[in-house]
Amino acid sequence: ETPADSVSSSTQTNIEVNSELIAVYPNPARNFVFVNTEIEGKISIYNIAGSPVQTQYLASPLDSPTKIDVSNLPTGIYFMVIKKNNKIEVAKSFYIRK
Repeated sequence: ETPADSVSSSTQTNIEVNSELIAVYPNPARNFVFVNTEIEGKISIYNIAGSPVQTQYLASPLDSPTKIDVSNLPTGIYFMVIKKNNKIEVAKSFYIRK
């Protein structure tokens, strides 16, 4: 199973079920995106092909929102996946426009 398969098949249901657990803004983003969630874990950003392009740990929920620098990513659609204990907790798509 490739990362693309993992993102597209594993997160579809989670997007519907858990999308209210995360706020990603601004959308579309340019240089930074803010992630507001009470979930603790690792956040990974995947491009539309399903390849991971960036990973970092979320700030503590008390320090939310987490600021993520996306200035190095080109225009396009991306998927943000939050994992805790290697389990996908939530996923959300967002757009970067340069």
